[in-house]
Amino acid sequence: MTGGILDYDEMVGNRGIIIDDAGDMIKTYGQYEATVGDNVQIETDEGEMLSFRVMATVDWEDRLYGGYFIFVPEDLLHTIKTNTTNFNSLLAFNTGLEDISQTNEMVYEICGASPDLDIRGIVEAASFFKQGLKEYKKRIYAIAVFIGIFALINLSNTLMTSFVARQQELGVLRSVGLSDKQLAKMLRAEAFHYVLVTMAVTLIVGTAAGYIFCRIFRQVGVFGEMQYTFPLLPVFVFFAALVAIALGYSVLTIRYCKKFSLAEYCKMVI
Repeated sequence: MTGGILDYDEMVGNRGIIIDDAGDMIKTYGQYEATVGDNVQIETDEGEMLSFRVMATVDWEDRLYGGYFIFVPEDLLHTIKTNTTNFNSLLAFNTGLEDISQTNEMVYEICGASPDLDIRGIVEAASFFKQGLKEYKKRIYAIAVFIGIFALINLSNTLMTSFVARQQELGVLRSVGLSDKQLAKMLRAEAFHYVLVTMAVTLIVGTAAGYIFCRIFRQVGVFGEMQYTFPLLPVFVFFAALVAIALGYSVLTIRYCKKFSLAEYCKMVI
């Protein structure tokens, strides 16, 4: 026991329950950390929400199931499952992954019509975890999109700041004979140089970081067995955006430079 009391009569009198969340399943997927004294709502089989008090938290390691447990005193079970008369029997079926659907169908076909049986399958449990993972994926994708947009804005700012700061340099080059064609080629090459460096850093650092994070999460067991897969589509979209920025920068800066005559560039230098 990690905290609280295990007195049966006191639990019945206070409508108490015991929670075993040693694997942090409720904390991770339900965003709730069990604390002694909390009042939690449990839905009955008739859809009514009843309040129960957490009387104790435990960590019973010797168990077949690695998830969480909510223990309710036997005298209170009928308040939650009013249509259930037998709480003492448990029949578990183990089957291969390839036979899950067929096994589910057989069990529900045989026992599904009985009001005295409570049937739960791994498919329902998997759907619960999938929903939790979807929420995490949305947050991770949102962070990734934010970082990607910030990187694109930062690249655009770097290119434009560099161009503005080099007005005199460009004036000097024009005054000593740099043609418009050569200037356009130089600006385009500089823009794609920035893009290529960004692509290289993204591929090397990003791929290494993604692989390392997957290994860490797999060891911790937060998301189960994780395998790293290279995010081809997001990387392609990000690289396409980088190329678009480079092209846009080169076109805009070249047009801007053509607005000034050689005499005007000479005045900038002076």
